Amino acid sequence: MQASTVQHITSDYPPSFITEGNTASFEDDARKLEAKLKDNGVYVDSLYYPVEHARIEHDYPFDFSIPEWIECYNRSLAFLARVAASK
Repeated sequence: MQASTVQHITSDYPPSFITEGNTASFEDDARKLEAKLKDNGVYVDSLYYPVEHARIEHDYPFDFSIPEWIECYNRSLAFLARVAASK
């Protein structure tokens, strides 16, 4: 319980960008974290791909050879710009 991030979320948690592959890695955990953050009023942007889209591995944000990397990179930049503008 002590090591569970989800168990310790409060409204003071920072804005978060969450993404995960769709190969049975950590998507369920990512979605639980996202839901808990939103329940606490924390700004969250997330990016997931359905299985039908393509096989997306856990570390896809670092695979510069796939188009999903570009989408994740652009979404990350937009997320950071929005958070920075709100400060």
